[in-house]
Amino acid sequence: MIPLVGPRLLAFLVSTLSIASAATLSVAAPASDGATADEFPFHGGFPFHIPATGTQPGTAPYDLIHPAPPAQADTPIKIYGDQFIRADTGKPFRFWGTNLNFSGCFPEHEIADRIAARMATLGINIVRFTHMDQRRFPGGIWHRDSPGASNAWNENNIAHETFDPEAVDRLDYFIASLKKRGIYTNLNLKVSRYITPDYDGPDFSQPGPNETYHKKSKGFDQFYTPAIAAQKDYARRLLTHRNPYTGLTYTEDPAVAIVEINNENGILWAWNYKILDSIPSRFIGELAARWNTWLRNQYSTTEALRAAWNPASGGSGAGVSPAGNAEPQLGTHSASNLLENIPPTLFTAQKARATLVPLSAADDADDSVPTSRRLTVTDLPGSTAWHVRCNYPVTLSPGATYSATLRLRANSPQKIKLRLRAPGDSKDIVPARTLNLATEWKNHAVTFSVPKNADTSADINANLYLEAGISGLVLDIDSASLTPGSGDAHLVGLPPGQGLISESGAGVPPAVPEAGETPASEQNAGGRRAPFRPQTRSPQGRQVGFEGADKFVPDEVGGRRETRGVRKMLGNRVAG
Repeated sequence: MIPLVGPRLLAFLVSTLSIASAATLSVAAPASDGATADEFPFHGGFPFHIPATGTQPGTAPYDLIHPAPPAQADTPIKIYGDQFIRADTGKPFRFWGTNLNFSGCFPEHEIADRIAARMATLGINIVRFTHMDQRRFPGGIWHRDSPGASNAWNENNIAHETFDPEAVDRLDYFIASLKKRGIYTNLNLKVSRYITPDYDGPDFSQPGPNETYHKKSKGFDQFYTPAIAAQKDYARRLLTHRNPYTGLTYTEDPAVAIVEINNENGILWAWNYKILDSIPSRFIGELAARWNTWLRNQYSTTEALRAAWNPASGGSGAGVSPAGNAEPQLGTHSASNLLENIPPTLFTAQKARATLVPLSAADDADDSVPTSRRLTVTDLPGSTAWHVRCNYPVTLSPGATYSATLRLRANSPQKIKLRLRAPGDSKDIVPARTLNLATEWKNHAVTFSVPKNADTSADINANLYLEAGISGLVLDIDSASLTPGSGDAHLVGLPPGQGLISESGAGVPPAVPEAGETPASEQNAGGRRAPFRPQTRSPQGRQVGFEGADKFVPDEVGGRRETRGVRKMLGNRVAG
């Protein structure tokens, strides 16, 4: 047996061993050189050892690897249809790669050579460099003495101003070493950089009450101009600096085959994960402005917008389901309302103190509803939200779609969850929804589909409940409705009271509605802000990079190839 070459290679060795060994199930680590079958943990095991110097002829790992990489990664790789193609031969090219992240992207020169050589013997022909943008050296590309730096190895809240010279040198050398062995590079740009008000300037102010920055600054970095400028600056500095070991910039080097603009991100992605519910209002204002600018360009008047979104008038039906309707019709007295005449019941746990009483006629927005209630949370040890719930018992059909609507008011702006669970179960039947409470009466609406059960088609009993464990909260519940159904019958077109708003200046959120109408950007969509409603048409289509990213890298940074792909990977060569 050949021993490992040092602790710094341990994570990489484990990773690549896992990749190679995934090709067979009959694998066991040998106890020693010359081990017999009896020494393995299961019958039929055989040695599967990959020395630090690479695979050896005559061994299982050697026979299982993909064909060896080319002598050097100096041939551009292009896209043709759904395939990667070598520019020199026109033949399809298959990438077989692995990931490196954080300090793994910056090995010392000697170790970089050993890693590159070992990867080549495994048939690896591309390496993805990711999570370089978050930390200071040696865990990232930023300067080791960046403002905010401490002794913590994993700190994130630092100034992202200057690259560390040693980090850049190590990265350059590593990429050149990989290239010599026929291994291409995939560089990631925005992955996990934290943008914070402490070090990123006045455009990133301290969040207000109930506001927060996502821990990896996702969502708003797609549309907020200062965040886009920060990404452009990072991309320009990284991609246009000249690698002294190749004599080329990364945009010129064919070995840098892929550049990913943004990892696991997007406006709809952030909306789906409720990140946009809590980001600072300053960011929301710019998104609202962009949304309404697109609406004005798409439709000249509110009448044209309403006609296009109204299914009944022969429009596209691009309107919103009750999940996106700021003022949904509650249908409280409808025969299809599963909650008609059913008042909520109170559940408390772990010494939480709360009361649920009928809402007085003076406070009730609709005193014809006998199920109106006022929840008062007086004490909540531990501040755990699920310790106070308002439950509605329901019986639902697997595979069916339902629309839930509630008219609520609170004594202060708060966020609570609406959940659907089986009695006694701690697992949500459908994802929980966030409701943004206001001090005025506001309608909240969500639409959900009950998953089918492969074992039975029987109806299920469940609780639809408000998770309202917030000390001091006074929550008024005027009315509630749960109606079955889906499809075009639930498309309401442009909700009443909404319309186009006029432009009030470059970069300033529009704020002047047409007479008697409320700006669409100020409406609330079932607890989420209305600008994020997905429509059948959008200004950017499938956008996974910041606005204009597909043109920025080729036009401004210097990449010369086309950009494609659902993930919007792009660079000087390919986007797959």
